[in-house]
Amino acid sequence: MRKFVLFPLGLMIAAMQCFAISSYAELSDSQISDFYSYNDQIPLNAQEQLVHEDLFMRQYTLSFDAVDGESVTGFLTIPKVIWPPNPQFPVILYLHGHGGSAELDPLLADLIYLIMLFRETKYAVLSLDARYHGERERPDREIFSTNFLQDRNGLAQTIVDYRRAIDYLETRSNINENQIHVFGISMGGLMGAMLSAVDERVRAASLVVAGGNWTELVSSSNLPPAEPMREALRGHYGIIPSLFDIVDPVVLAHMISPRYLQMHNGLYDDIVPTGQQLYDAALEPKEIYWYEGDHISILFFTPDILGRTLDMFDQQ
Repeated sequence: MRKFVLFPLGLMIAAMQCFAISSYAELSDSQISDFYSYNDQIPLNAQEQLVHEDLFMRQYTLSFDAVDGESVTGFLTIPKVIWPPNPQFPVILYLHGHGGSAELDPLLADLIYLIMLFRETKYAVLSLDARYHGERERPDREIFSTNFLQDRNGLAQTIVDYRRAIDYLETRSNINENQIHVFGISMGGLMGAMLSAVDERVRAASLVVAGGNWTELVSSSNLPPAEPMREALRGHYGIIPSLFDIVDPVVLAHMISPRYLQMHNGLYDDIVPTGQQLYDAALEPKEIYWYEGDHISILFFTPDILGRTLDMFDQQ
């Protein structure tokens, strides 16, 4: 696992100004793949506990060991079907937004119940707490903060956590390991693009209000944590590519191909206004839907988003 050294912000800015700023073109696919590599021989020590069961599903809390020793927490929902007797379910990896968790998310709940009650194809759904979210919340850390190296580390380690989750799914006899899909919203959409790019086991991805280009996001986003980040940078936006290209969905997007990418974005989004940039950076096959809404009000179109997402997953 790659280790990161943390520096005070002032020293980091001074140091970064002494070196040439990297550009998107300077990162090769092999460099990106190496950055997200990990030791897959480290034991998962996975634990499950049944927390809910009804006529349609079983839901489990899930935990396993991260490669850096932390405990990864989340939820796994498995459909209940009458036939066939020993089913293997395709999987949706759900990546939540900033401030969310593996559990408390209305869109996740809608997704699960739509699948279990109304869709012919039944999917297992796995969601994890991103670093510093949900059960992994820490009072001294935020994934978007003025400690930029820590931020980069948190983003990258969450991607490795999800790669470990796929390793775990491959150990289950009731999971179709060839049908693993990604569905992410907002921060989870950005991470979903990153995960899909670096792990070829992902079959297809649907991303909601996702984008990229960290320089533009930090300098213009109305997400509350962006303001103290801007104040800390004091106009030195030129250091962002050197730090964040390796975790920038726009930089990684071309590696999703030939897997399918579907995007859903709001025309008036001022939190992640760079959806078109992510779409343009991705290669075919891809499609994007635009909705008359912003970062939040796009959720009024949840039936359309979920319907298009599941129809696409069914076809992959």
